[in-house]
Amino acid sequence: GRCSALVSADFTNCTFAKCIKANAMFKSCTSLTSVTFGNTLNFKALEEAGYNDNFDGMFYGCSLLTSVSGLANQQFNSLTTMHDMFRLCSALTSLELQSATFANVTTAQGAFWQSGLQTLRLDSATFTKCTNIRYFVLQTKLTSLSMPEATFDLLQDMYYSLAVGNTLQSISIPKGTFASVTDSRLAFNNNTQLSSMTLLANS
Repeated sequence: GRCSALVSADFTNCTFAKCIKANAMFKSCTSLTSVTFGNTLNFKALEEAGYNDNFDGMFYGCSLLTSVSGLANQQFNSLTTMHDMFRLCSALTSLELQSATFANVTTAQGAFWQSGLQTLRLDSATFTKCTNIRYFVLQTKLTSLSMPEATFDLLQDMYYSLAVGNTLQSISIPKGTFASVTDSRLAFNNNTQLSSMTLLANS
């Protein structure tokens, strides 16, 4: 059942070194406001196990969540899916994942969908093997989206993916090739304030 009374979770000294599944870990913890991970965090076993639902729905529906700390320096090199990972985290306004490469992620569908994110750090994300970013940042509150290392070489589905809404002013994915995209319907729908967009790789 739902862990509806949990307000905070502190994993500062936890390693999770033998954890093999983390999907829906905090799903629908509707009173949860903060989660803290420490520098000892190590999802090595989970990554090596190759589960296809690694971080799916990890924080799905945590509507009062305002802080997730300790993930900024995690690389998540072997993570394969992050479907709905932060979906409906409507109180979460910023998230730092600047060291995460997500190099082996194959689907990021709805990863940040309907969250309250105004700031999202994805400085190192390559998404080299990702085929699906449907609903990726749909209906968030981002003012800008910058993914300087993302290539999206194998991306096929970007349906409604970057349709943030009336807050988004700029998109920059300068290394993106988007060569394999087959569905780009409504990818930028309702971005009424969008005035700057760089999506194609330099050649």
